[in-house]
Amino acid sequence: MEPLNKTQAWAWRPAGGLLLVALGALAWGLWRGGNASLWFDEALTVSDAWHPRGVNHNPLFYGLIRVCVDSWGGLIDERGLRLLSAICALLSIPLCYFSLLPLAGERRSSWASLLLALSPWALYWATNARPYAPGLLVILLGNALMLRALVCDAPRGAALGLVIMGLAGSLQLSMLVAPLALVVALVLGPAFGVDPAPRVRRMCLWAAPVILLLGGLLFAGDLMVYLAQKAEIKGLSGLKHFALAAGFALTPILGLCALWGTWRARQEGQGLVCLFALATLLGALAVAGVGWFGQSTAQYAFCLLPWALLLAVWPLGERGGWIYGGVLVLPLLLLSGFEVGPWHGSRPRWREAFAYVQAQRGPEDLVLSMQAGLGDLYTQPGWTDARYPVAHAWADRTQPMRLVDAARSDRPCWLILRRDFLLKWPDRWRSVLERILVQQAECVQVFENLPLGRNMTLEVYRLFPLEERGGLARVPF
Repeated sequence: MEPLNKTQAWAWRPAGGLLLVALGALAWGLWRGGNASLWFDEALTVSDAWHPRGVNHNPLFYGLIRVCVDSWGGLIDERGLRLLSAICALLSIPLCYFSLLPLAGERRSSWASLLLALSPWALYWATNARPYAPGLLVILLGNALMLRALVCDAPRGAALGLVIMGLAGSLQLSMLVAPLALVVALVLGPAFGVDPAPRVRRMCLWAAPVILLLGGLLFAGDLMVYLAQKAEIKGLSGLKHFALAAGFALTPILGLCALWGTWRARQEGQGLVCLFALATLLGALAVAGVGWFGQSTAQYAFCLLPWALLLAVWPLGERGGWIYGGVLVLPLLLLSGFEVGPWHGSRPRWREAFAYVQAQRGPEDLVLSMQAGLGDLYTQPGWTDARYPVAHAWADRTQPMRLVDAARSDRPCWLILRRDFLLKWPDRWRSVLERILVQQAECVQVFENLPLGRNMTLEVYRLFPLEERGGLARVPF
């Protein structure tokens, strides 16, 4: 494909205004959504940053987390922990624009940046103390070099871009999906009528082993451990789970527009656009394939989002298209508004639940929770080891006997329960817990959150001492 000439690339001047709108919208979303309650994976970020154990695959990420927290005044709270992700998300907006500019032109690139800023999927990870937003920033940097190299037929630049994309795998294993899918697409491209310069393809094939060495081989053991832990959802159920999660994260409208953009690019003979469409398809199929062996969710395909946006905005052309742009923007704007508003960042309201129990509990009361480590992070100032809580006891599917012991004790007990977690419990233990809740407990508070078909509601129960129960209830263990 011939690169866009100067007139084509700079034909639409309002793109700068769209970029400013994108940055403003994302900054507002980060401020509103950045105060949502932490969830347990973010508590693990704190634990691994302050108490590294074994082989630390993410020294750079955890080191930057600590720097950001220190710059926030040393207070381990939601905004301090998420500062790194917020900065990376803001930098991703102009980088998305510049990375797509040589191929898509100013108009399409600015629209893609706006969609990235408004995407509830991107906003979720931008308000999350996990390595997805930093990883996406590295992917976009490598993509900028790779795309320019493909447009200008520069093999060394293409290889460098692939290697930089591979570096994102050192932040998060799933980021390797993008560069590896692109390498496979370059190999299979001629069979689909997509044939970039042969010397670019050869150079990229030489770069592929470097990508695997940078990330894949280092994390192979982690992948096996993950699949063993998530084996309860696999096979057809795993594929269905990924399809539903990816459809919700990308949104059906954006997915349909990406398909429409792919068809339009094919009709126009835009070989490089079709190459990235093929890479996006291969990456999504790879992540979905993991779902056959263990639970696979949309977050593992997050690195493919910029390419999906490129495909979705391709029908915009060089002029007009405001109605089509509105079709793209309005659903994302609506969903992101709910994300930072009544959906509480698509997270359970753990902070409120732990604060309620902390205010009501007595000095000798026992508090059990399905995410006990998060409770210590909120109620014990300065505590940073969420893997080993001291003030809260675990009550999850790995330690169900704690609930039975609490039911048989003479201490007042509190239980913070996310009921949909019970669906993953063995039937035997789920029936035990439900019997305890009916016979020995009272639901004293509910923290409701139902973001579009997902139940993230928390229930707080109080188990009364034996003398208040009128004797020991029947517990079958």
